[in-house]
Amino acid sequence: MAEVVDDTLLLNTIKIYLIICGLWHRPFQRRLWNILYRAYVEILKCIFLILVALFMIEFGQEIISFDSKDKPDRLIKNGAFVISYCESIVIIIVYKKNNVLEMLDVMQNKEKLVIESKEPEVIRIYQREVRYCKILNMVLFSICGGTSLILDLGTLIKYTNATNNKNIQAMFDFGLELWLPIDKNEHALTVTVINLVASPIGAATYAIVQMILLTMMTFPAIHFQVLCFRVKQLKGTMGQQTITDMLKNYIKQQKFLIKFTNTLNSAVRYVILMQFILLSLNVATVAVNATKAENTTEGVFWVLYIFILTIQTFSLSYTANNIMEKSYLVADALYQSEWYEFDENAKKLVRLMMMQAQRPLVLTIGPFNPLTTQTGLKIMNVAYSYVTLMTNVQ
Repeated sequence: MAEVVDDTLLLNTIKIYLIICGLWHRPFQRRLWNILYRAYVEILKCIFLILVALFMIEFGQEIISFDSKDKPDRLIKNGAFVISYCESIVIIIVYKKNNVLEMLDVMQNKEKLVIESKEPEVIRIYQREVRYCKILNMVLFSICGGTSLILDLGTLIKYTNATNNKNIQAMFDFGLELWLPIDKNEHALTVTVINLVASPIGAATYAIVQMILLTMMTFPAIHFQVLCFRVKQLKGTMGQQTITDMLKNYIKQQKFLIKFTNTLNSAVRYVILMQFILLSLNVATVAVNATKAENTTEGVFWVLYIFILTIQTFSLSYTANNIMEKSYLVADALYQSEWYEFDENAKKLVRLMMMQAQRPLVLTIGPFNPLTTQTGLKIMNVAYSYVTLMTNVQ
């Protein structure tokens, strides 16, 4: 499956995940692979949409039939799954509508310029930051995969115990609960198989939509860091015309990064707003479920689930904050150069770059506040309030 365009560093960190999830938008060189992949994408899309619909129907029926005398444990458990599945599908729709995936092409072209620059220190900085992004993505995907594996293991254990004890209803206390047009007691094996399929699909999709956002947020932060390094290397001995030409080029790079970040913010700010709201609620529901785990398998599952949400919360906050900090550091980098030896034309360009660096370059939570490291703490504080509320209700 060789690609028309060779892959470069940052995009490589999520390429295989995009292919698995059916979100790879570039054509393959072989026509047969394109046909097979399109068929795979359509099948995967249908399966996921059907699963979400079955989740929503089952959850809706539970809400309608819920009585004030009933314990909300089951409702809370299923709510955590419904939130994750619905969040994933909404994010994918937003990505498609706002052409977020097409921005990966822009990223790749800029990456090629860095690699082809033949600047060892720049490439080293770039590879170091990409390695961080790759590790973060692998950790997130691995934990989501491990959580799915634990869920499937728990489902199999429940099924085995339920069939041995002739108590099929007991198997539905753990695992995914979907509405099915069959008698679940009579078709317990079918229900179990559907659970085993639904779990990895949901986990992989949830992980990948988060990884896309993290990778795209990492891109401007890395390039601002590279820009800062290059600016610091400006010396008066380079020659005034050379310095002027280099500064003009750096201003173009700075403007591109500002435009890229603002475009990304316009495309995903409501995704971030939705996540800000749902993360608090999801952390709370998962935490409540963790306190009510009936065995080790369930306990491990809910703990891993909390770990996923925690990583997601703070990785988004940290990466967004990193963009803001790195964009500000351009002004510091200019100050650390030998700007005092530049001619008047070059100094005007320096002042222009510094003025652009003073503007707050942030990703926002919808139309509201910037996404920073403090946001992660706020999400956890709100989640704690939700946990207290849910515990008191019970």
